Amino acid sequence: MKPLSPLSPECIAASNSNHFSASPPLELSEDETLGILGVRQPEAEIPKMAFDNDLAIDLFIKKLAGDETDNSQLPLTLNILVGGRYKMCQLIGSGAYGNVYKTIDVKNECLRAVKIIKTKHNETGKVAQIREVEVIWTLFRQNPESARKYIVHLHHVFTSHNHLLLAYELLGPSVGRVLNENRRQGFSLEQTREIGIQLVNAINFLHQLGIAHHDLKPDNIAFVNPAFDFDPVLQVNRMRNTDIRILDFGSAASSSETTATKIATTRSYRSPEMGLDAIWNRDHREAENKSCFSPSSDVWSAACTLFEIFTGNLLFNCRNEIEKYFQYESFFGPLPVTFGLASMLSCFNDQGRLKYDASTMSARRHVSQSSFREIGSVFQADQLFDLLSQMLVIDVNERITAREVLNNSFWTIAETPSGTSSTQD
Repeated sequence: MKPLSPLSPECIAASNSNHFSASPPLELSEDETLGILGVRQPEAEIPKMAFDNDLAIDLFIKKLAGDETDNSQLPLTLNILVGGRYKMCQLIGSGAYGNVYKTIDVKNECLRAVKIIKTKHNETGKVAQIREVEVIWTLFRQNPESARKYIVHLHHVFTSHNHLLLAYELLGPSVGRVLNENRRQGFSLEQTREIGIQLVNAINFLHQLGIAHHDLKPDNIAFVNPAFDFDPVLQVNRMRNTDIRILDFGSAASSSETTATKIATTRSYRSPEMGLDAIWNRDHREAENKSCFSPSSDVWSAACTLFEIFTGNLLFNCRNEIEKYFQYESFFGPLPVTFGLASMLSCFNDQGRLKYDASTMSARRHVSQSSFREIGSVFQADQLFDLLSQMLVIDVNERITAREVLNNSFWTIAETPSGTSSTQD
């Protein structure tokens, strides 16, 4: 049988197929040719998640925490072969911790997305990516069927020249990128529902396994298929398929963790309690508990994300913490005094009240409760906005869970043009 060309249509299609079996074939290796990763961080300082990981990944993580040194540089030139198998084709993304390249996996003759993170003098980036490897590995081991459906597929982890490299399936654009390319025009109600039900199912899947994502936003949700059609009337690109995967687990937390971790959630999607000294959620109500495991925060972030997917606009468009909490008060009314007293932020006074310059704050565009409801009514999406209201509750003990979100009638009832409801087939 003639082998596939790495750039053949068949090979490109194969790159989007499911490669994980019940035991995911995640490869852990070191590039003998280019060198071995060397870092000085003691192993004890790496926050380990309490997972029953395979011995291979545990040993690999210990290797990353070792004290070997390598002062050589990783040559990042297009068309070179990295790790002896990944031909660098195109820079397709960049972030706080590293870059992502489209590559050809010459060993398996398919396309891959390779994230390259410089670990030397970048302990935050290294720890975040180690955490991502652990979380994804755990998800695929504990429930491979759901993980294959909702979570980005990680195929290979290796090191080279003070860099950690992660090879993922090559996906389509992120939801955030599509919104930007469409000049912030939102998705239709139907497509918002299709994307949203997958997002909430993914969140519920994570929470059932005791994991909170903590950084859900349009940029961390990617379409599986990049194909789209151009709408000449609206002058926007419409995705042909709305299947998605969840990305970026570097900020994730486990229910078994007992120490606080750095808050990394993007501000506009960060739940109110993530800025408090004690996390208020259904499992950790005691003020002395410092755990940063907050599944309720994912529900809040999902609501902000769904609002943006549908409208194209940020629900909370804030540049700093005081502006964020000012917008919360504009939306919900005065925040509880106990909320301000529990905050670690200087924007609250000793009485637990928010401190701000009203003239400066009011000049910043934001959504009020009345305008929020008006948007839902104008776009005949009252059911969606009713659901979002239940997800956007300050008190986490009153905020609905991911399971309760799934049980909402919005996912099974379609709104007719007249604004009435009818059951979908």
